[in-house]
Amino acid sequence: MKIYAIIPARYGSTRFPGKPLAPIAGKPMIQHVYEHALACPEVLDVFVATDDDRISECVRDFGGKTVMTKKGHPSGTDRIAEASQKMNLQKDDLIVNIQGDQPLFQPSSISQLIRPLVEDRDIAMSTLKYQITDQQEVQHPNHVKVVTDAPALDFEAFAELARLETFLFQGPDVCRQCCRIGGGRLCRPLSACTH
Repeated sequence: MKIYAIIPARYGSTRFPGKPLAPIAGKPMIQHVYEHALACPEVLDVFVATDDDRISECVRDFGGKTVMTKKGHPSGTDRIAEASQKMNLQKDDLIVNIQGDQPLFQPSSISQLIRPLVEDRDIAMSTLKYQITDQQEVQHPNHVKVVTDAPALDFEAFAELARLETFLFQGPDVCRQCCRIGGGRLCRPLSACTH
């Protein structure tokens, strides 16, 4: 089993075009993400999956590796699925999905993310989460939530509750925010991974 980090990055964001190339402390954002991923001792190699020549050139300029993907993917997961096909990864390889606009994560968080996948091959995927401390984050539609330790609350019930303004925060062990870093096993066919 080999562990690869793949960073999906696109130039054409509607809210912040060119965000992966935005400078932070003298380096493009994508370089910070790449270097943090590479600093994780379990990760064999890091690739940026992009559809943009400017991002690809930037990554190559700092010594990174890229995989060019087609335009129009609806999500970073779809972009990673195409990249993993082009990379000819093996069925037992693990992929860590790190969003290209996450420059401040700690490499140790990847170690935490993949530990369950390495220890138990029956686990298909994992994601990181953190405690929500602000009720407004619970209700924010652009913040992906993770619900745990709520056996009486199924997904459909939570989805309905989340739409209600009167949704009450149920404590730190029930609703947390997704860190947008995930890991998983390569699945076949790849189209099954993204739909």
